[in-house]
Parts: sequence; structure tokens; C-alpha cells
Amino acid sequence: MDFAENKNLLDSIDARTRLAGSNKMEILLFSLGTREVFGINVFKVREVGRTPRITKTPNMPRGVEGLISLRGNVIPVISLAAFMDTKGNQQTGLGKTMMVAEYSKRTLGFLVHEADGIIRVDWERVKAPESVISGNQGLITAVINLDGGGLVSILDVEQILANAFGEAMIVDIAPARVDPDTSVFFVDDSVVA
Repeated sequence: MDFAENKNLLDSIDARTRLAGSNKMEILLFSLGTREVFGINVFKVREVGRTPRITKTPNMPRGVEGLISLRGNVIPVISLAAFMDTKGNQQTGLGKTMMVAEYSKRTLGFLVHEADGIIRVDWERVKAPESVISGNQGLITAVINLDGGGLVSILDVEQILANAFGEAMIVDIAPARVDPDTSVFFVDDSVVA
């Protein structure tokens, strides 16, 4: 990596890490072949690109299209339209765009119809979903009101992982032993995480 590439990378990382101090977050917007707009926290997305050739495998959970080899790692690929039972891409089960996400020590591919870009929003615009929305298997973790009046449903990718692959939710966590003068603050955008 030459000096210019390294500087651009460091500037990009620095810009993203300053978001925490500015009370903002970045959301990657995407669609599933319907009129709804969905989003995922950019910190969980490793890359976005065209859908590669997927190897079908038997006995996969609902919505899992198969496996791909990505830079030497074999990862499962989930069709979000099929998994969420939307009417969008169900005829083929595939999206033309794939998001690769890393979270909970797992790497997964998510097939979507189209990635629409990244928005930066203030945390006060991020609202908890109504019980009707969040009751749908808990897949929607938040809703954002856009300036034009539209809504973005933020997906809980950890819940998708738990539902698709039967990952156990962590319910009981032993209390941390912390010095009385130390403050601990932990935040995540997923009920599962």
C-alpha cells in the first residue's frame, strides 16, 4: 500500500470513528425488490458487490441460498427477500447485489435487490419500532424517519443469524467485576447481541 492509499484509508477510518463523538451513525440503505427501504449499520458491513456464483447445498435453513468462497473463506449466503418473506425477489430467490457482513464473530453474505447508498443520521432520529413491526420475529430493531418523509427499517442482523442458524441468544451474563471508580458503558443495536 503506497502513502496516498494509506492516508486515504486512515482518513476514512478517522471520519467514521468521529461519528461516535458527534452522536451520529451511518446506515447502508438497500431494497429487497419492494418499495420498502431497509438499512444496516455500516460498522457491520465489510463490503458490497455483485452477487457471485453461489453453490447450492442441501438441507439449508429457510432463506439460505448456499455457500460462496470469498478470499479463501467459505461463507453462507442468505437471501433477505426470501428470509423475510417479501414478495420482491422470491421468484428467483436471488438479489443482484450482495452485502458481506461481519458480526458476532461470523461472516455472512446477504443478497439484496440493490444497495442505495449510505446516510448519516442523528441518533435522536432513530426510534424503536412499534410492537407490530418488532413482533415480526424481532427482525426490525429500529426505524428512522427520513427528511423526505419516508421510513427506513433497520434490520437486526444478529436476530437474522439466530433465526436462520439457531444461534442461541445469550440471556444470562455474569456481572462484570469492575473497580467502584470505573464506569462501564455498553451499547449495541441488537437485542440478541
